[in-house]
Amino acid sequence: MDKVVVTPEELARYYTNHMSSYRLGERMIVKYVKFPATNFLAEADKEINQLTNFNALVDEYYYKRGGTNSFKDTNGVPLQEEVAKKQIKDDLREQYALKEAQRKASEFGSALYGQPEPDKADNLDKLAAAENLSVQVSPPLLRDGMDDAPAEFTADFRDMAFKLSTSTPFGDFIPSGRPTRCMCSGSRRSCRAKWSHWTR
Repeated sequence: MDKVVVTPEELARYYTNHMSSYRLGERMIVKYVKFPATNFLAEADKEINQLTNFNALVDEYYYKRGGTNSFKDTNGVPLQEEVAKKQIKDDLREQYALKEAQRKASEFGSALYGQPEPDKADNLDKLAAAENLSVQVSPPLLRDGMDDAPAEFTADFRDMAFKLSTSTPFGDFIPSGRPTRCMCSGSRRSCRAKWSHWTR
């Protein structure tokens, strides 16, 4: 078997006869509007600046957590008090920004569900355009994650995506551990691999 020659016709016939083996499964493409906390840092700063006791809140949090030995760097070394307090301020700033992002996402969601025909998937595009928001599109996603999509499309995101349908065209997604929120709509696609993709 030094040299096996397979003609394009034989390869095409084999593919046709074994087509079910090359089915990729149902995929979901999701359109979504993100509300990342980083877009709301200015609002967070404004809210923090209105607090007359912000530094007292930071001090209280620092001491409630145990002070010096509770805040450590990546090597486990205790942080100096001023460094730890800066970290607390940054964390609180992000929390305020996330709260604002969630508020904006909720307003967007309420407006989306309040449309005259709330079950139309293209409402997401129209409302986003009217509010000057960017609509992003995911790559085709498999439910089990066995695709080339970036890691941001987590199992939780996929679970939400595959619950979307023509009767439930929208979903709300809050990634765990990530300061962002999304409003989504999706479309399903059944895919088969083309035989030319399998040749070398």
